[in-house]
Amino acid sequence: MTVIPKKWMPTCSMKRVILHWTAGGYKASVIDKSHYHILIEDDGKLVKGTHSIKDNVSTEDNVYAAHTKGLNTGSIGISVCCMAEAIETPFEAGYFPMTKIQWDKMAQVVAELCYFYNIPVTPETVLGHGEVEAILGIPQTGKWDPMILPWNSDLSKTEVGKEFRDLVKQKISALSSDTNSISKMVILHLLLRIITYISIFAIFPACFFEYSNNIQAIIIKGLFLFHYSTLLPVLILSFYNPSTTSFILITQRILKTRGETSEIDRVWVNYKQMSENIRWAAVASEDWLFPQHFGFDLREILNCWRSNRAGNKVRGGSSITQQLAKNLFLSPSRTYFRKIIEAYLTLLLEGILTKRRILEIYLNIVQFDNRVFGVEAAANHFFNKPSKDLTLDESSLLITVLINPVKYKVNNPCELVLQRQKNIAETAIKLKKKYPKVSSKYAFLFD
Repeated sequence: MTVIPKKWMPTCSMKRVILHWTAGGYKASVIDKSHYHILIEDDGKLVKGTHSIKDNVSTEDNVYAAHTKGLNTGSIGISVCCMAEAIETPFEAGYFPMTKIQWDKMAQVVAELCYFYNIPVTPETVLGHGEVEAILGIPQTGKWDPMILPWNSDLSKTEVGKEFRDLVKQKISALSSDTNSISKMVILHLLLRIITYISIFAIFPACFFEYSNNIQAIIIKGLFLFHYSTLLPVLILSFYNPSTTSFILITQRILKTRGETSEIDRVWVNYKQMSENIRWAAVASEDWLFPQHFGFDLREILNCWRSNRAGNKVRGGSSITQQLAKNLFLSPSRTYFRKIIEAYLTLLLEGILTKRRILEIYLNIVQFDNRVFGVEAAANHFFNKPSKDLTLDESSLLITVLINPVKYKVNNPCELVLQRQKNIAETAIKLKKKYPKVSSKYAFLFD
């Protein structure tokens, strides 16, 4: 997870990061922006300064962020917006004391800058304005920012500096871990796609080999027929919107046996015409790691297996892609054979379709009520509006009933549904903050 937009970090060579506070209010002023490259407001929001980081590679042209006397060349200036009217001795935090949110966000920002620009985390390369004179010997005329913590003012400047650098190192370790994890996922996705496309051509010739007995021939040709009978529909889904699904056909059959009309309310809507709220609500409720995994959330599957084995209420650990495979091609039955076929179809879907396409089809075919399928029909049916205008609360309510759209009703929600709606909305907000638009794996959810 990263918080700095990539375009804020131009490719160049930088030597150090220097920390400041603005000695003003909690919001960045025009003057503040002219002095620092990145500012952090009270709620942790990042504000880009007037000058690019690249402007401080050289200061000979007098076009740069002047944040530290005698030390602007090769230095990135970061500042938290706070500490107006603060006094060093005896310490008073003033009207706008630095918050823990700002402190933690500043550590994250510095970690990302050090990671990107290959800056080592040492007292000489990551330091507060109040440390510059003591460590580098460059006079700063009584500067002490941001070396006193309002929530723990007994710490010395040396202790504060060490604590901050240790925190930065921890966050760099987390960044390295995230990068390695994402790289592994990218490789897995690539391998899955390669294997899928190779299988299109590799299995076909096998049907024309000579086999020693009929059993071998039957098995090979049977596998061939099964593979292509499932592969071709998935390939078609790359460009064709499915007109029906296995679950819709089952629902229509049930309605007919009851002597009712089999008419279904369903309207296809393109991905960009859906509200991003419904996308985030779906991911928050059904599959937090959907943008990252290759079709299976192995950790959630293991947790569900342990829970079910312990005798708890049976719960599922299916990813969005697994649910799509089941809804499109299979039945709701809980058999091992169906699960095996579902896993195979999941790999095909992940190997051929993009995450964006998978989510688009999923939201267009899932059931929201007895006869209502797809988010566009549900938005019109329950809220009398198109899906692009759905709020987060409305989206969360719709996604809530997916666990059992026959039992739970959007237009008559019980206490359990309302509580689940609240949880989904809160989780969606947290996920959007954790994975901002600059996070490439989750960027498609904002489109």
